[in-house]
Amino acid sequence: MQRIICFVLLVFAIVAPSFWTPVDAAYLRRRLVEDDPLMQAMRWLEQDPHADLYPQERRNQRFVLALLYYELDGDDWYDNEDWLSYDVPECEWFTSSGNQAAVCDDDDHLVVLDLSDNNLAGTLPHYISILTSLEVLQLSHNSLTGTLPAFDKMQSLEYLLLHNNSLTGSLSNSTILLPNLLYLNVADNELTGSIPTTMGQSTSLKFLNLNNNFFNGTIPNDIISNS
Repeated sequence: MQRIICFVLLVFAIVAPSFWTPVDAAYLRRRLVEDDPLMQAMRWLEQDPHADLYPQERRNQRFVLALLYYELDGDDWYDNEDWLSYDVPECEWFTSSGNQAAVCDDDDHLVVLDLSDNNLAGTLPHYISILTSLEVLQLSHNSLTGTLPAFDKMQSLEYLLLHNNSLTGSLSNSTILLPNLLYLNVADNELTGSIPTTMGQSTSLKFLNLNNNFFNGTIPNDIISNS
């Protein structure tokens, strides 16, 4: 019991209060299991010998990346070079783009997360929204399942590429209306529901691909008028 309490306190320490909601608390209660990806990520961060050198935002970032690794079967990725290394900064961990110089900005904030075509399998954790500096999320051509997380806190996101997976659920209005979103591709998934009515209200979106899903209803008139 003491160990569980310690881990719970650690989550409160690494996740900024602005991201903490009753949903998160319920999520934790369901998942406090020793070999659970969330617990594994917390343990990895707790054991980081360099943790005291990182500002809070950087620790949050490292926690989310560790959680992605454990949640999406990182041991089975085609390439996971340097992932979860304590001696290699997360900005230098493997990226499918091959351009590690573009992964982080000058302040070591993650701006590009590209793990496309890398045998990722599982559900995207909703904690990915902590990566508020992210501009490119490229996870296409994998085996992602489950519903889309909320992206509404990721206000810097410009490219959201999740095509060729097995994602389910609906596409939210808040995702469509991200203020800097230029390119959205969720084609070749198993998404359902109506096409968001706010689609034509986006002032930034330049490219949209919804092909080969299970959307229903009609295309909103404002999309047609803006095409």
